[in-house]
Amino acid sequence: MTLNGALGSYTMRLRLPDLDDAPEPAEAAPVTYVTGERAVTSTRYHAPLTSSDRLVLAARFEAYLTFRQTGNPAPASARDTAERIGWQAHTVAKRCENIRDRYVRLGVPGLRGPRALEELALLLISTGELTAEDLRRLPARAPPG
Repeated sequence: MTLNGALGSYTMRLRLPDLDDAPEPAEAAPVTYVTGERAVTSTRYHAPLTSSDRLVLAARFEAYLTFRQTGNPAPASARDTAERIGWQAHTVAKRCENIRDRYVRLGVPGLRGPRALEELALLLISTGELTAEDLRRLPARAPPG
């Protein structure tokens, strides 16, 4: 910014603090995220999950959390997840997309493309953000009939 006055012209530069220079909150613990072939450790990569986030994620990633399936686990479809928790499939898909986008905005790599949901599941479970404890949020399954 240049100021012109009676004593001449002066240039003043303001230095705003870089957000990366800001100290991390004391209560934040370092978290390691493993996505694809890259591991990232930082307190910045933590996007808190709401109760409804945990519900939809527990239903979508139930196969990852139960360890009872044969073969490699896979995320449940938005339709199957919606039926499981009583939501609409579009709402499930958008909620998962919004959660994934929160982590992408924080700089977590590997959450785009065809394997984005698998990577999100691995990220949340490997960091302890989503645990088998979250399965308790799910409604009981109806007996086969």
